[in-house]
Amino acid sequence: WRRLDTILSPAFTRRTITHVRVHPTNKNQIWFTVGGTGTPHLYRIADTTQANPVLENVSGSGATGLPNIFTAWMAIDDQQPNSRWWVATDIGVFSTTNGGATWANATNALGMSVCEVS
Repeated sequence: WRRLDTILSPAFTRRTITHVRVHPTNKNQIWFTVGGTGTPHLYRIADTTQANPVLENVSGSGATGLPNIFTAWMAIDDQQPNSRWWVATDIGVFSTTNGGATWANATNALGMSVCEVS
């Protein structure tokens, strides 16, 4: 075991980590979602074995980023784990096909109504 919370910024002291996901073929890469509002909602640590692991925001930004709302969990496409992900939020499901650079609302495309997904 290795403690990773020491690399998190002070902003995380007021945030709840809602989900942790491990890469399906690389146990040293993890993602985690956070609840609340005011900061990004999906982060990745590409290599937890580094002396100083890098915390990367993969929420996107602006109109093509994840919305600034509660995020409950994420799923990863086992065939494209480095690029294709889904995130559940209080207003539906969002997806990315480019590793979090841009996000799109996938709720209707998945046949779901706009609703809280937990």
